[in-house]
Amino acid sequence: MAKKFFSIIAMFALLFTACETPKEEAVGKFHITTPTTIEVDVPGCFNAYYEIDEAVEGAKIAATSNVEWIHINGIDEEACVIQFCVDENTGEARTGKVEVTYASAKEDITINQAAAVIE
Repeated sequence: MAKKFFSIIAMFALLFTACETPKEEAVGKFHITTPTTIEVDVPGCFNAYYEIDEAVEGAKIAATSNVEWIHINGIDEEACVIQFCVDENTGEARTGKVEVTYASAKEDITINQAAAVIE
């Protein structure tokens, strides 16, 4: 009888621990303070600024490019700036994006680069 009683108690304990509500993922909020579309005529390095609206402990701003001609040089978290460079364009006008993430929030910066100047 005691064995049956402990088995029932163990089942209830298992049932209640398996039904815990999952913890909500920290989203974090930020926004780009410079224009989110940047027109570029010549190659060079540029800055994009952001502000964190709702901080998440341990979260950091990250930036990636979806094309090989935009390079992320670094992120200065104290100045809230993302530094990136754009290669010279030798062809038609082109568009690329810098994807900025913070915790699970995301925002894009679109880079439009003019076509090469043929002299």
